[in-house]
Amino acid sequence: MYPGYPSDLVQFLRCPLDGNALRHTGTGQDEKHILHGTLRCVECRTEYAIADGIARLFDPTSLDSASRHEHQRRDDGAFRDNFKWETSALSQMEIVPTIESLRPLQGMSVLELGCGKGRLTTILARSFATVVAIDFSLAVLRKLASRIETSWRIALVQADCTRPAVANRSFHRALSTLISNLPTRDRVQAMYRVVADALTSDGKFVFDAHHYSLRQRIRMIPQVGQYPDSGIYRYMYRRDEIVRECGNYFEKVQCRPIQITLPWAGHLGFRPVALSRMAENIPLLNQLGELLLVEAERPRSTA
Repeated sequence: MYPGYPSDLVQFLRCPLDGNALRHTGTGQDEKHILHGTLRCVECRTEYAIADGIARLFDPTSLDSASRHEHQRRDDGAFRDNFKWETSALSQMEIVPTIESLRPLQGMSVLELGCGKGRLTTILARSFATVVAIDFSLAVLRKLASRIETSWRIALVQADCTRPAVANRSFHRALSTLISNLPTRDRVQAMYRVVADALTSDGKFVFDAHHYSLRQRIRMIPQVGQYPDSGIYRYMYRRDEIVRECGNYFEKVQCRPIQITLPWAGHLGFRPVALSRMAENIPLLNQLGELLLVEAERPRSTA
């Protein structure tokens, strides 16, 4: 069970209003963790709660209508998940190359934006990384808290990933799987800025996005749309589009399709995850990938 916000990880947080440091005040902590307390900005004196070990830096008024809808749906669906999806072949086709691209992780500080219920967070923590996990849904953060082991170095933060809430040049790695759900270019660019500022000069940002793949184009599925089961906004990227967009904030950007499913694979006895990994390196075949995995390094200054 999550013991609370690690006291020494308050140093990673910043006031979303002015970017200044936060200091813990009040009671509700042991030597190492804060279960209940208050964070106060050293400059503007705005106060933020820590409740059940979760730092509450979220301002719901910062969201547009599409993001408000997603926020509500994420909250509503948080407690219906039994985590079986995480072990499915389709999920593993995403998880395995993503974690591989982030390694090494031991001893690294990792910023995860849009952590959800911890599909990737738990792997990061088990790899002996220090993780600051951010999501705007309090319900999913509580679900994640129920999975945390006391020995993990992990801090839970409710915040908007497009607003600066963490210290500059403090993280060796950053991770996100939510960029396709940001409904405006302004919000996408704001998240890039948050990450570029948060990473050390030799840090790496690994993220994925829905791919406007050959399969989607043949079926004439529009790039812009919503998930049919939830109505949550989603955008499908072309490879050159996401490389160009990310390149405004990082000097080195690499991108490849992942999560490649082939209709005949099961009949021939192939293991789907292993086959997907192999197909990532085969031209044309990899254009069937449902996701694009991006590795971005050498963050540009956004000042």
